Amino acid sequence: MTLADLRRLGRGVIAPSEVGPVLACSTRTVYRLMDAGQIPEIRLGRRRLIPLSPFLSMLGCEPATGGAEGLADEAGGDHDGD
Repeated sequence: MTLADLRRLGRGVIAPSEVGPVLACSTRTVYRLMDAGQIPEIRLGRRRLIPLSPFLSMLGCEPATGGAEGLADEAGGDHDGD
């Protein structure tokens, strides 16, 4: 998975195993970075997930826009309902 793939995901969270290839490191290293507070995380029971938007912001990019609003933005259109 690449950074561009992550930006296009339609989910709000990603698994540590999806982040490793983007950062060119192992999943274990991703967990260590999460333990050190260097990668944001959300815990759901025993699961540890990474919130996509804060993670991408940390890397200096934002999620790709999608849906009708995203298309209007990309076309330079106005989508405020007028």
